[in-house]
This record gives sequence, structure tokens and C-alpha cells, in this order.
Amino acid sequence: MHYIKSLLNTFNQEEVIGGDCQNHDRLIFITALMSGIIAHGYMFTTKIIYADEIYYSFGLGSTFPSNRWGLGIVYHFGSKFFDFFSNPLFNGLISVALIAFSCMLLYRLLDLHTKISAIILSMTMVVFPVIASIFICMFTAPMYQISLFLSVLAIYILKENRSFTRILLSSIAISISLGIYQAYITVSLCTAILLLIVKLMNSDLIKKSIYHGMCILAAGILGLIEYFIINKIFLIIV
Repeated sequence: MHYIKSLLNTFNQEEVIGGDCQNHDRLIFITALMSGIIAHGYMFTTKIIYADEIYYSFGLGSTFPSNRWGLGIVYHFGSKFFDFFSNPLFNGLISVALIAFSCMLLYRLLDLHTKISAIILSMTMVVFPVIASIFICMFTAPMYQISLFLSVLAIYILKENRSFTRILLSSIAISISLGIYQAYITVSLCTAILLLIVKLMNSDLIKKSIYHGMCILAAGILGLIEYFIINKIFLIIV
């Protein structure tokens, strides 16, 4: 715990970004975009066919049979208005933008305030190996990053206010995130743990932090219940 606090203090000793939140949001977005182009530029400018990409170049992948009803809903209604196509440049840049939005929420959740922390956070998120593997399936990459954003948003909703309405909204975000890509439930779990650690380091009372954790747990359990109920309904209907 002391080591983590020292590391965060190192970041906070740097020059603090002045002005409102738009300053660090702009820095995060630009850093994410530049890092994405440098790290994944080849995938954005080259159409490489791997595995599922062969079959789903004009779709979003396996939906309801894989318990991804969120993908299924988007494809069902979206296909009525436009054709889906695995465009590497468009899908790649949209994905990076969505990752940047997730970083903006994480920046606030972790109470970071400096340029160096904004840059490191956005660069780490964009170049993480999991993102590179997702770009192999470019046809569904933007939808997966929407799931990532919702998984972080679910915890952000409960940062300051833990009312029943907030818990319900958080559970809905978790449910939809699961309905798109189940793997990102781990992001919600890790984000919640990091948030509680930061609060404890900022001298929050242990009792208050436990209550905060219980509210997040309640939202998570409720979100799982919502996900399974909706999934069961779609499996019967489809």
C-alpha cells in the first residue's frame, strides 16, 4: 500500500494541469490517438483476414448463441439502416476513441491530476496486448470497446453518489457491457478495487469504504441477474 501511494505521489509531484477537465481530456484523447496509430497503425491500414474475420466481415460476429444479446440487438436494428463492414481504418480509429473516453473516466476515478499520469494512463490502455488481439477481429472491435467504456462507467457512476438510482444505473451499465462482451466484467472488478484503494489512501474511513464496496457489489450482482434474465429471454425468443 505504501509503495502504491508513493508511486501516485510521484505522478502528482509533476506539473498539475491547469484549468478545467477539458485540458486533461484533450491530452488523453490526443495521446491515445497518437499511441493507437503508432502501435496499431499497420492493422488500421492493412486488411488481414484471421479466423472469424473470414465469416463475419459483414457482421458483428456470434451474437445470441454466444450469449451476447447486446451485439445481437445492435446488429438486428442496425442492419435495417446500414450495412456492417469490417473497415480496419474506421473501426480502428473509433475503437481508439472509445478507449480514450474510458481513460477519461479512469483519470477521474483514480483522482489523478497531472500531465504525466494522463499520458501514461492513456498510452498503457491503448497499447495493452489485449487491445492488439481484439484488432485481429476488427469487425467487432468498436462494439467491444463500447463494452469496455460501459464497464468503467458502471463504477464511475458510484464514485460519489451511492443512491439506489445510481446503483440501478450502474447495474444496467454492467448488464449491457456483459451483453456485448462478457470478458470486460474483469475491468469493472479491477476498477472497483483501484477506486477503493485510492479512497483508503486519501484517508477515507474504512467503514465508509466498506459501504462503498458493498454498493458496488450490489450493483454487480444486480447487473449479473439482469444479464442472465435478458439472455434467457433472447435464447427462448431467437
